[in-house]
Amino acid sequence: MVEALKKSIKSLIAQAVLMLLFPIAASNAYAEQLRDPTRPADMLGRGQSEVAAPGPVLQYVLISPQRRIAIISGKTLKVGDKYGDAHVVGISETEVVLQNGKTQQTLKLFPDVHKRLTSSGSSAKSDH
Repeated sequence: MVEALKKSIKSLIAQAVLMLLFPIAASNAYAEQLRDPTRPADMLGRGQSEVAAPGPVLQYVLISPQRRIAIISGKTLKVGDKYGDAHVVGISETEVVLQNGKTQQTLKLFPDVHKRLTSSGSSAKSDH
């Protein structure tokens, strides 16, 4: 009788320990699937198996009173620097312009974002 009671208690303790550890293990497995919000913009949402975009990719722009810097496909550049056969001729908040001879290429920081006009609010009713 005492032996059966000891086995029963050990079994209950083992079950309790497993029930306590399961949520911890499950939360760790879920956390590993979260994406790093501090990754550079070009890496967000990409899997390792995806092919990199063809041509140069604008990854980052830094504009301060002292300088204008852009990172294009991992290379840090400023106006006048050379990227491949092209020269950086302009850096703005959202794009960089490269010039190769008479050809200009504009690289956008967020190429999938398109601006559109919204109503000016003139149709909004006043409270008068």
